[in-house]
Amino acid sequence: MAGTPRGTLAHTYSSRTVEEYRLNGQPVGELGARAVMAGALGTRGVPTILVSGDDLACAEARALIPEVYVVPTKTSLGEELAEHRAPAAVYSDLREQAAAAARAAANIPPVRWAPPYTLRARMKEGFGVEGYLRYDGATQIDERTVEVVTDDLTKTWI
Repeated sequence: MAGTPRGTLAHTYSSRTVEEYRLNGQPVGELGARAVMAGALGTRGVPTILVSGDDLACAEARALIPEVYVVPTKTSLGEELAEHRAPAAVYSDLREQAAAAARAAANIPPVRWAPPYTLRARMKEGFGVEGYLRYDGATQIDERTVEVVTDDLTKTWI
């Protein structure tokens, strides 16, 4: 997620333009945003059962979804430094954890946050919010920040 201390190539959708996303006041990255979006689908939601990424993404997933299965691919050591795991070990863990996650899927709840949802995007210096303003209900807060309040996350940029 953008702004993650020690995060290797830390970003939220764009490492070039996005400084931060917040959902209901809480910083979220792609993982959290997509887990909440999946949880909001239909009447029962769709659970996030497996996450693979660096150690920080796995920790972010576990903080949001304690039951989630994770497969770390590397350990982040800094903005442009990581200790990578051997691909064969990652592939083996992915096969094992995907099978375990599929078996446990019925016991992994979706991330369900009650609407309304307040989604705020803050852009990096030099990047505007014009593209975000096309969404219904989007309001420009300042030159780098836009916010939308909605009951339907599928109608936002998340």
